[in-house]
Amino acid sequence: MFSWSNPHSERTTERILVAFPSRLAGYVRAVLQVIPKAEHEPTDDGIDVTVEGERVLIPYRVYFPEPPDKVVAKLQPLQRLLLAAMFTRHHDGFVRERWLRAMGPSVESWVPPFVVQLLGEYVVEIACAVEDVIPPGPSSYQAFADANHDYCRVVSARMIDYWALYYRRQTPSFGDYPAYRAARQLGVWRERPPRKVRK
Repeated sequence: MFSWSNPHSERTTERILVAFPSRLAGYVRAVLQVIPKAEHEPTDDGIDVTVEGERVLIPYRVYFPEPPDKVVAKLQPLQRLLLAAMFTRHHDGFVRERWLRAMGPSVESWVPPFVVQLLGEYVVEIACAVEDVIPPGPSSYQAFADANHDYCRVVSARMIDYWALYYRRQTPSFGDYPAYRAARQLGVWRERPPRKVRK
């Protein structure tokens, strides 16, 4: 589809390839061809989870410039979804939110870690966006949570911490906190909520 070569370093290419199940490697390589080279490599720290019975390691942050819309429009639907998932790890919160919305309510089995991670971060506007793109009957999320119980517990605990530190005044009841609402709806909540919302 694209005639130019991968502009990224071998290290960057490998960091992105291991973020997805190996069956998607060809699609990921094609997507990397349309992403401009970043000044910085993806972070070494990452989201270490199991997807489709395979360990993946998603970079915590990436620094790629966004490709032009006309280039994105030429991608196949699966390639656009992969591109959107990559950019949900972007260092700019506005970019993360924009590409989360571009992903839409996907039920692909490899999508949940990209979405769930956003619920355990501090930008509440992104958690609100997650609520907007929750797929109907999100069984892929419940399967992901069952395979990654400890990870989901950590994300759930972070939600409580960020709510208590930054959002408790504007959202006094944790039950109204958007990240918690989304996590419950997706079936990935794995922590004891604050006493006010325990049932």
